[in-house]
Amino acid sequence: MDTLSVSLPATMDRISKRITHTFHCIHEASQESPAWLSYLRQVDDLVLSSLRIMTLKFISSLSQRTSTYEQGGSIPALLTVELGLYGADVQFFPPLATHSAFTSVPEVIQQWMGNYLRLSGLVPRLSGRQSGGSTSFELEYKESDIKSAMNKICAHVETNSRQCQVTRELIQNHCVFISAS
Repeated sequence: MDTLSVSLPATMDRISKRITHTFHCIHEASQESPAWLSYLRQVDDLVLSSLRIMTLKFISSLSQRTSTYEQGGSIPALLTVELGLYGADVQFFPPLATHSAFTSVPEVIQQWMGNYLRLSGLVPRLSGRQSGGSTSFELEYKESDIKSAMNKICAHVETNSRQCQVTRELIQNHCVFISAS
């Protein structure tokens, strides 16, 4: 994310400068002309559409991984969770429960997806500068297709967390039984 947060604005600035340069080379009209503003809005619409497609592909990729896993397929790990024995206590790290001092697995997944949505805010709108409107794009969680895919992933993470907790309790009970012996 850090690399993107540095390179994305610089790239968009170069694109903006090229479009402005093209405008000056092709047309000596005012940048406030309706035709130029219409052109910038069309470019903005194209960029927003591309951001939505990119975001949906990312989220769909995660969603596809969960579907593959649910159907018994093997998938490479996205996040490693350790199970450790601390005295007679068995714990996951990062924790599976959200009421922990450490960032939990569900919170990590939600942060990843949220950060991906926030990347759109790093891309400046070309038409916003001239029209006084919004100066950056904002993809929102409330958009139905994005929300649906993200909810599916979060539900999968929650289900797996519950299953892991059951396994942890079995191991914990075994550890208590061994230490009592």
